[in-house]
Amino acid sequence: MNYKYANLLTIMWVTMFYGSGMPILYFVAALYYFATYWVDKILIFYYYKKPELLDEDLSRRAALWYKYALFLHLLGAVFMYSNSAILPDKDILDTKKFGKAIKFYVHLFSWGTVTSVHVSLYIGFCIAIAATYIIWKLIISNIIICVKKYCLK
Repeated sequence: MNYKYANLLTIMWVTMFYGSGMPILYFVAALYYFATYWVDKILIFYYYKKPELLDEDLSRRAALWYKYALFLHLLGAVFMYSNSAILPDKDILDTKKFGKAIKFYVHLFSWGTVTSVHVSLYIGFCIAIAATYIIWKLIISNIIICVKKYCLK
């Protein structure tokens, strides 16, 4: 079972990191998860004779990795969106400023600028999500625990 969870987590992490640059990965991952679900279901009903002795510990630990995949997705998206080969900047691709050979290398190896409007907005959105998560974990969840413990008796 640990190999099954390792495969599922690997597909998820690769999809989350590279999905912003290659959106077809979301579709491929959905097909993989769909096929895996139905193959495992058929194998459980018709092939496996005796269930393995498992508890919920492995599935709980695997589920903890999903929230880190969100942050990996945000980080990968910053790399993908700031790459000028994926979203080119008008100034970089201007042939009057660069010769054709230099334009080719700039197009391949330039990572754009963080000051581009789309990258700046995305980084601001990522910072807002991270701040909301930190505020939730440090303040709001503790308030909810205190209210449940002391006020709702």
